[in-house]
Amino acid sequence: MMTTGLINSAKLASDVPTKLEHLRQLKEDLLHEDPVLLSQHLPRIIDLHTDRMSPARKFIAQMIGEIGSKHLELLPEIIPVLISLLKDGTPAVARQSITCAINLFHCTLEKVAIQGLYSSELGDSLKSSWEWMLKFKDKIYSIAFQPGIDGRRLLALKFIESVILLYTPDPNGSSDPPPNQPSEESWWDLIYLGFAEDILYSMLETYQLKLVKVWVCCLISLGLPQ
Repeated sequence: MMTTGLINSAKLASDVPTKLEHLRQLKEDLLHEDPVLLSQHLPRIIDLHTDRMSPARKFIAQMIGEIGSKHLELLPEIIPVLISLLKDGTPAVARQSITCAINLFHCTLEKVAIQGLYSSELGDSLKSSWEWMLKFKDKIYSIAFQPGIDGRRLLALKFIESVILLYTPDPNGSSDPPPNQPSEESWWDLIYLGFAEDILYSMLETYQLKLVKVWVCCLISLGLPQ
């Protein structure tokens, strides 16, 4: 009931400070929300992304991005909203969407990689989330090739850089897998150990080459030394 009240209060607030205060309280409550209840509230939370006040839209982008990183199964509902915010008339809102993408891509790829160590197929929920993440990625890539001075392009290039780094194994990493569940530092190196014979490895290897080509094209478009 408290969550519903905060959503209503945020929606009806007539000034930026009051609206943001309600949204901060809402965010704090959602951190402790039951996943089932969270999924029920999510549609009304997402509706706030069309608020007339740009600081509120920026905060909503940040909020749903954090929700998505903790609940990847909700990405098919969250990412379409973040994609729409890439075209927001306020550059800060669009930049927040790209910032969310950097973290979301890392979280989703990590989940895909770890699941791939134990199964040759992804579960339906994770597969859907990954597919939406790839759509999000493609939209951001396109921004990197568009002229502009509002910071979106630079942040899109930062996103590309972060993705390339994610697909690059640590040359100093151990060749022996850790005895327990992969840690945050070791999960990517485990991919290269575990997918040598796997279809997903081939997919990732091909994708890595594509990323390099995209990065070179970005440098050329910016007129930077390669």
